[in-house]
Amino acid sequence: MTKSKNDGPKSRARNRQKRQDSKYTQALRNGSPASSSAPAQNEAGGVPGPFRLGDLLAECTTFPTVSIEDDLERLTFGFQSKLLGRAIPTGTVLSLAGALAREGVGMELAVESVSHHGMVVTPASPWYDPVRLQMSLLEDWTVPLCPTPRCSQHAIDHRAIDRCHEHLTACNIPTLIRMARWWGQAHRDAHDADPERLGDHRKAALLVKAAVVQGGSETVIEALLLTLFEHEADIEENIWDEAEALAMRHAIARERVRLRGIARDEARRLRKATEGCPTCGKGLYFLPEAPPYPPQYCSPQCAAAQPPAPIS
Repeated sequence: MTKSKNDGPKSRARNRQKRQDSKYTQALRNGSPASSSAPAQNEAGGVPGPFRLGDLLAECTTFPTVSIEDDLERLTFGFQSKLLGRAIPTGTVLSLAGALAREGVGMELAVESVSHHGMVVTPASPWYDPVRLQMSLLEDWTVPLCPTPRCSQHAIDHRAIDRCHEHLTACNIPTLIRMARWWGQAHRDAHDADPERLGDHRKAALLVKAAVVQGGSETVIEALLLTLFEHEADIEENIWDEAEALAMRHAIARERVRLRGIARDEARRLRKATEGCPTCGKGLYFLPEAPPYPPQYCSPQCAAAQPPAPIS
């Protein structure tokens, strides 16, 4: 029997009409009882509450298809999510699931912010790595952001160099070494350890420049070389062909010279931009190479007197 009081389908349709500014007949046709799991602020267009990745995937695969138009009047297709209180492109959810494939569909996500173009989500549990992902609300993609809270810049490399250009320089040396090893191994695997193709990469230069700021460029350079190439002491044992072994040695030497030159130039740039040592105020002298301490200081002693870089 159809209810005729305030909790009937017609009453709910009228309420949806007021909230969504839609026609009454359309609201009645598309109406369904409100889900108890969807936060009330979703329907008002606010920031949704936490949600499970598996629940969003269930909506994506079972809800009716709707069209979504971007600012240039291009169409993509998705569904009207009850969890998130807005239309979500199907490709956005699938790419989100791909980015979080290692964590599984039981992962709970929190919404950090919402705009007309996208939504930033993070793990709701502190047990997970502090990854931040931007979900497009107008196109079919999800991209990783820098994990620094409220930063809107994309990560340089999702699986290895997960900071943006601005916040990469704030990482301490152990974090930069970890990034160098992860990126170096992935780059080597992608190029089948071909020494002619492993050097001269822009991302290696970015890691070295960030290490110069912390005074640890040489350790990051060696971490890159040991990961990208064969260990120099093991070349003859692992590479039997003399020509290939010689090519490997030349590639290592060439990349070491390149990265040290990048470190030297970055150290000189930083020192030139500094009027005086931040600790003692003494004038800064010319640098022949990148020093084993932040080049903004005149000596290791003055650098040690400053607070250490934050753990990243």
